[in-house]
Amino acid sequence: MFLDNGPIVDIIRHGQSTSNAGEAAEKFDTIPLTELGEKQSEALSKSFNKHTPPGLIIVSPYTRAKQTAAPTIKRFPHVPVEVWPIHEFVQLDPIRWANTNGKQRGPTVKEYWSRSDPNERDSVRSETFNGLVERIDFAIHKFSALANNRYTVAFCHGLFMQVLFLRLTQPDVSTKAIMTQISTFRVQHPLGNTERLRLKIVGGALMPIKNATTRPWMDVHECLMHN
Repeated sequence: MFLDNGPIVDIIRHGQSTSNAGEAAEKFDTIPLTELGEKQSEALSKSFNKHTPPGLIIVSPYTRAKQTAAPTIKRFPHVPVEVWPIHEFVQLDPIRWANTNGKQRGPTVKEYWSRSDPNERDSVRSETFNGLVERIDFAIHKFSALANNRYTVAFCHGLFMQVLFLRLTQPDVSTKAIMTQISTFRVQHPLGNTERLRLKIVGGALMPIKNATTRPWMDVHECLMHN
């Protein structure tokens, strides 16, 4: 799949997870999909044009992303699959906050974002915002270096994708400035399950197809129209 001037990278949020549905998460990295999330993933797999299949499938190491990718991998069994460190932001200590839901974590999460300190770390088992941005910059470098004549699909996570979009569209802005605006950006541009950020590679650089003046994300139906 191509535009006139470059190959395409589709970065896709996972299907609805049990955490998205309000259930407690025993471990952040093993949160599974709900029954609805599984149906979303099946529908997503059918949105890819069989005549222009992905040349590479990239998956986050987290369970919900792997489960979302599974129907697509099954549909295109000969396409190579790679696991990249494009997992969700490890904002809170995964042991201290085990078996909690989003509502229980909410006040702590809100306070964290209000401080806008990109070097703050909840514990040695969690991640700083700067650490997240470093992973995103690494992913941008790897995506940009992909060979020509290739349509790439990556199964990922919501906050990772939103910060990635801001990083691409505001490359000279500090991580603190991105951290300050991310909460407002997420409200203005909510990202649904299995929606995607479509990027093109032009001259070795990664660029979003859409911008924040409209809506950065594409849903399954919109992608079917463009395939």
